[in-house]
Parts: sequence; C-alpha cells; structure tokens
Amino acid sequence: MTYIIWPTMAEMVEQKEEISKHIFSLSGKKDFEIIPVITENWNDDLSPWPYEDKRSKFSGNGNSFLEKLLKQCREISMEKEDSLILVGYSLAGLFCLWAASRIDLFRGVASCSGSLWFPGFMDSKVFPKSRKVYLSLGDKESKTKHPLMSQVENISRIYSEILIKTNSYESVVFEMNPGNHFADVTERLAKGISALI
Repeated sequence: MTYIIWPTMAEMVEQKEEISKHIFSLSGKKDFEIIPVITENWNDDLSPWPYEDKRSKFSGNGNSFLEKLLKQCREISMEKEDSLILVGYSLAGLFCLWAASRIDLFRGVASCSGSLWFPGFMDSKVFPKSRKVYLSLGDKESKTKHPLMSQVENISRIYSEILIKTNSYESVVFEMNPGNHFADVTERLAKGISALI
C-alpha cells in the first residue's frame, strides 16, 4: 500500500475521489490511500519561513504544521512493504519539498504548481531526502505582472536541473501543463502522484 500524504484545505478534501479516479486512469493502480492533512491557515502553516510584502503575509509556521503532519503519519498502520509519498499544490507544493528535505520518511515527493517563487527558496538548499521528485507547472503561470510569481518557471527549471545534477535520486521529473495556476488542479495532483507510485 502507498499512503499519499496531502497537505490541503478542508474544502479540497471532497476532491479525493476525483483525484483517485485520475490516478487509476493514469497508472492502473488501486493500492493507495490519500490522507489529507488539513490546514486552516494556508499562508501561515505552509510557509517554511516568514515573508511579508504589501500584498501578503506568511508567518512561517511550517515547523508546527510539519509536526501535525508527522503525527498523522505515525497513526498509519504500515506494513514493511508499505510506503509514504508527500504531495502538495501551490504553497503546499513548496512546503512538501521543504518538509521532505528535513525528514527521511517519504519515498517520493510531488510539488504540483509549487510556489517556488517564494523568497529564500533557492538560497535555502532544499534537497528532498526522498528517492523520487516530481515538479510541475502550468505554462501560463509565469505570465503575470507579479514580480515574484513571474519567476516561477525559471526557478522551477533551475531547481530541477540542480536536483538532477546531484545524482541522488531515482528520478527527477519537471513537467509543464497547459493553463494557469488554477487549471486542472485534480489532474495535476494525480499526474504527480502517478509519477511517484
């Protein structure tokens, strides 16, 4: 069994069944379970370190949320052959890469349309301890006037190349999808998960 740990908002949990159907259609696999870990404070819980500008504030409570996530992982009754993967979308994608770099627990990590534009990300040397890494982005996500978010494609490409050059992973995938940040969220999550299981 593969347990898919999914940091997300409560309103997204109802998408579990749709994501599962996409995973099956892409991979043919049914031996998995999606386990949502709910955040009620998206910007605060999923930011690894604080950042604030005129538009947004991120409190950097990632460590506290990581403890909550690990508590849920410890409650899973795993057999020896079972495995965990970690998957997140947007800021949760950034959080997943960071979390997987701190703890050697996850076989794979997926950052789907991850917020790799987040200030300090490239300087923080985030190297996941997982065997597989999957990154994705929409091809219109960098087409924005926001000075930070407009860098997301360039940063994602550079980051994936850095990971590949380490020769530390069974696979590193960077995939572009059609559309903006909010297009086909469940499909993008399913593609990331399918690449890892």
